[in-house]
Amino acid sequence: MPHSEADPMVLSLACLMLLVPPSRAAAPESSAVQAAATLESAAIPRPGAPVLAALSSRPVVATLRGVVDLQGMALTFDRRAWTIRGVIHAMPLDVSVDQNAGTMTGSENGRPVDLNFTWSPDQMTVSGAVNGMPLRYTVVWASGTLDGQADGAALHLDFDLAAGTASGTADGAAVQLAMDAPSGRMTGSLHGAPVEMVSVNESLSDVLQCFFLFLKR
Repeated sequence: MPHSEADPMVLSLACLMLLVPPSRAAAPESSAVQAAATLESAAIPRPGAPVLAALSSRPVVATLRGVVDLQGMALTFDRRAWTIRGVIHAMPLDVSVDQNAGTMTGSENGRPVDLNFTWSPDQMTVSGAVNGMPLRYTVVWASGTLDGQADGAALHLDFDLAAGTASGTADGAAVQLAMDAPSGRMTGSLHGAPVEMVSVNESLSDVLQCFFLFLKR
């Protein structure tokens, strides 16, 4: 991405935090904080993903913890079981990723998550419904943009992975995020409330791919 780093590895999450990160994204945005999690000799690639993904190495488990929308959150991304689980918006989250089918299903805030995703080295698109809300957005690495709609409201972010920043609008409110790579600390504002999170083995590109997790319900 022009707002990219060097040359990446795997999309994490299929959201993304499990899928393979953009092939233009680089190591600078990876958190220096190492999880006590097991390391795989090679990340599990999505069928049809670039060979680079199969050769790269990423920690199996990643976490994101802190405060969003004035509420505590704690998420765990398992790149072997392909799950995202934890608590966000004061409610449990349990999402499974099927890389072959290109789907993310489960529940968030006690309501269904039913999403499809497509990925290429140039962009990623997520569409479907989450929490009863229609959702669609596309992350384009070359232009450093995330554009779409969530529940009829415009969703737009401009990001710079090398600088670790993202800004724009979501849910009709301003978004301002900054990630410090060495510490894994992410700060800023979302929905008019401060953001204070610490990532372990998660990058800004992972967060962008899974941005549906942070939309307000």
